[in-house]
Amino acid sequence: MKYFVLLSLFFAVTFAHAQTAQNELPRLNISKENLPLRQHKLRLSQAEYANAPAAKTTNSGPGYNFDSSRWAHLVDSTWGAGLPDAQKMAQFNTFWKHFDSFYACYINLPAYNWDSIVTAIDTQIMHGVSKGRFAAIANDFMRKINDGHSGFHDATVNYPPSIYRGLPLFRDESGKFGACITTFNDTEAMVYSVHAGHPLGLERGDIILGYNSEPWLKIVKTMLNNQLPNSVYLGSTDAATMHRYVQAAGENWYLFDTINIKKCDGSIVNLPTTLMTGFSYQDFPTEQMPVAGVNIPTYTQYYSSGVNISANVIHGHRIGYVYMYDCTDATGNKLLNATKRLVEDSLVTGLIYDIRTNFGGGFLAFESTFKYLNDADVSWVGYGDRYDANRLNLSNVGLTSWYDLTDDDPHYFNHPIAILTGPNAVSAGDFFPVLFKHDPNVKVFGKSTAGAYGSSTSITLPYPGFYASMQLANFFQSGAPTSYMTHTEVPVDSNIWFVRDSVCLGIDNMVSTAVQWIEGITSDIHSPSLQSFSAHVYPNPVSEYINIAITNPAKQQVEITLRNMLGAVVLHTGYNAGSGTLRLDLPEQLPSGNYYLSLQDEKGNKAIKKIAVIR
Repeated sequence: MKYFVLLSLFFAVTFAHAQTAQNELPRLNISKENLPLRQHKLRLSQAEYANAPAAKTTNSGPGYNFDSSRWAHLVDSTWGAGLPDAQKMAQFNTFWKHFDSFYACYINLPAYNWDSIVTAIDTQIMHGVSKGRFAAIANDFMRKINDGHSGFHDATVNYPPSIYRGLPLFRDESGKFGACITTFNDTEAMVYSVHAGHPLGLERGDIILGYNSEPWLKIVKTMLNNQLPNSVYLGSTDAATMHRYVQAAGENWYLFDTINIKKCDGSIVNLPTTLMTGFSYQDFPTEQMPVAGVNIPTYTQYYSSGVNISANVIHGHRIGYVYMYDCTDATGNKLLNATKRLVEDSLVTGLIYDIRTNFGGGFLAFESTFKYLNDADVSWVGYGDRYDANRLNLSNVGLTSWYDLTDDDPHYFNHPIAILTGPNAVSAGDFFPVLFKHDPNVKVFGKSTAGAYGSSTSITLPYPGFYASMQLANFFQSGAPTSYMTHTEVPVDSNIWFVRDSVCLGIDNMVSTAVQWIEGITSDIHSPSLQSFSAHVYPNPVSEYINIAITNPAKQQVEITLRNMLGAVVLHTGYNAGSGTLRLDLPEQLPSGNYYLSLQDEKGNKAIKKIAVIR
């Protein structure tokens, strides 16, 4: 029997559970309502822009947004006193006592003096803090934890029903701005999708430089240093969290007077943010651009109709494309059936799984698909958990054998598979590429995922209105039982992200790069595993014959196969003469068109090149 950790299900645990019942972790179903990032985005999107209440009206002007004494006044006055200070203290200390007893992911965090930090917070609360300040203290404390599965926030402060000019709240991207933002060169906020006729005249490729002539990241630092309540969802790595701070550039226009924008032609425009008054949108910001022939789900389709997977063949190619926004299908059938339709009905010769935004769920959603595509048994992860008061001591109670996969599916997809990832793939979205990388046909493109390698549990607090959670387990990869993964960036194979020139033209360069890799648009073939062989193919396009310059020092048998776009073999031969050049004459009856030339050695290492035949 194999066992399964539910990556986003909230469940209560005790040390007795952690010590005696780890092998009872069940393969349960999971609802979308238990995905922290999904619910965070949903709550943010439910807010409405409104006129400021008379009591909240603020004056704007030069320097208004960077006056720390003014920020403090606004944070204290906007939400009032809140709970009595003794209850605030009990709220925080209840959270901290439970969190500090069980949290399994202090490893890979900076060496903070946690006891001193908590003592300072207790002292601050003891001297009296407002409701807004207490929420900000909680947000700032969790910023040090920096964990996508862990949270401690006041729902009425962090998720207010109304957003108005001057509200002292640092909000995450919600889709209300009418333009979706991603990072460019990791530090600049770039528009990749926008509504036609946007009131600020935004276009794809525009850069939001900042506000009031201050750079956006300087503004972020100012807001964090002055402890504004912070609703930006934390990644579990510094890079993932910074990515989300950059994405929030458009969302926070209501805090400022003037927005500074760099256009695709290099010009800079400065516009009053009052142009946004009266406009409200609802986008699904997923850091993806439309792919020809494939439906990209909308906000309504995902949140209201439950469309979490969309798949089809890319127009003009023989490549299947799959959007996957969460891993909540415990049957695994949604992804498996979508993949089967592409492989068996559409006869694709490559696959792309796009999880640049994936809200998490459980392993069952993709295990069966992996076994369908792969042809080997896999041991891939286990986990450690806390067992004593030492914050850095973990016991590997989650055995790798619980997660081992036996390849009991007779199918095997021996073609290239690209996975597109980014910092908004969290929890099970983190694990998806970790598992699929065990398939030698897989290559991962993009940025590292969020780094939240564990499960989440809620924490019960004594007073209502707050939400608290923490990560329990901390996973490791098989073969590295002391290298815990949470708060680390698992490397991708090709570290690429959106290129501005492409976005200005409406092109998703990450998709085009993956397509080019799948279709073999390179001049050389190279099989890196054990450096068993490499080859250079010329000419291409070809008419009568192909020259294959092979480096084969071990004189292994290399199988050479030419297939048409439907996968039918049109030519097959072998080579075992060591390094040299082989002339491969094409059949006279072979029609013009595109073909795939594959080379495979005795160890199963395979390389593919797309060949154009012109006659």
